[in-house]
Amino acid sequence: MISEVWLLAVFAGVIIIPRFLLRFKLPLPLSGLALGALMTYFGYELVGDDRWALLATLGITSLFLFAGLEINLKEIEQEKSRLIQHIAIKLLMLAGLTFLINYHYPVQLSVAVLLSLAIITPSAGFILSTIKGLNLNNDEQFWVSNKAILAEIIALCVMFVPLQSDASQVGGLGVLNNFLTLLGLIVALPLIFTFLGKVITPYAEGSEFSFLIMMGLIAGYITKSIGVYYLIGAFMVGFIAVLLKKRMPLIASDANLEAIRLFTTFFIPFYFFVSGSRLPMEVFSETSFFIGLLILMMALPIRWFIVWLQRRISNVESSISSFRVAVALTPTLIFTMVIGEILFTRNQISVEIFGGLVMYAILNTLLPTIVFALMKKEK
Repeated sequence: MISEVWLLAVFAGVIIIPRFLLRFKLPLPLSGLALGALMTYFGYELVGDDRWALLATLGITSLFLFAGLEINLKEIEQEKSRLIQHIAIKLLMLAGLTFLINYHYPVQLSVAVLLSLAIITPSAGFILSTIKGLNLNNDEQFWVSNKAILAEIIALCVMFVPLQSDASQVGGLGVLNNFLTLLGLIVALPLIFTFLGKVITPYAEGSEFSFLIMMGLIAGYITKSIGVYYLIGAFMVGFIAVLLKKRMPLIASDANLEAIRLFTTFFIPFYFFVSGSRLPMEVFSETSFFIGLLILMMALPIRWFIVWLQRRISNVESSISSFRVAVALTPTLIFTMVIGEILFTRNQISVEIFGGLVMYAILNTLLPTIVFALMKKEK
């Protein structure tokens, strides 16, 4: 009985405390990370607890499902030339950073690619869920949303290949089998959606939301089993739902999108709570903090400048507006945490480097709130 009461108390704390701390402008994911780390520090182990693992999985899959559903194909078509420029610049940044890491440090090329993705990829799901709090105008919101989503699509496509470099440790499947599994999932999802749309949803009003969550969870587990984590599968479900919107308008409707957003808001703190509980205490060392600060000081000015410069060249807008877009694209929290954890569990990076990535993610997640607050005060 005591253990059940304790479990409910922790559950309630994960829901309430991060939301309470939002009034002090502390991002919800960071509160969840801190709570998880504190639980481990005081001896409450969550590793191996299937209940918490399921809650965390629901959080991360729904977040990437939401990011996939947020894709607006009409808007992308209208601004495709400038968005293609953004894609090309991102790929050049990825190639350049990969070269620098591989040149200066004795790591495999696949590890260098993943580290580069962890450093430069904005977390679209997190950015989309917090963008309204930054008081951006409609044009700025459009560009932040689409740039974040496209960067995430690039990262999800690219990360599949380097993650297969360790395919022998991922369920015993070979690279070819993993690729065929992913291809089969891409082919199967539209067929499954079409079947559900014809056979079930016409006779079960409101079931589209349940099917999206279910498909996101299943697809996430499939991609996790082939070594590319939950991200790709859940994102694919959202994206394919958008592609089928003309044939099945209810599946990616505004009402469904809002329902997925609320679902994500409820469950995503559990993902960060569990992630925080898995962090070894060495992650919070002075060495890790200075590594994270060094990455921030080296990478962030370049990231901001490139986005700012591209927007100044290709858009008719103020210099301040371009800077606001660049700052809003700063957080890399999800990708940095996920890729860092994968590399660390595979023993491909040290605990100090993993800690540095965690510190970098924490710092760059806090920065937009601080910068926008300072800009508002100055204005």
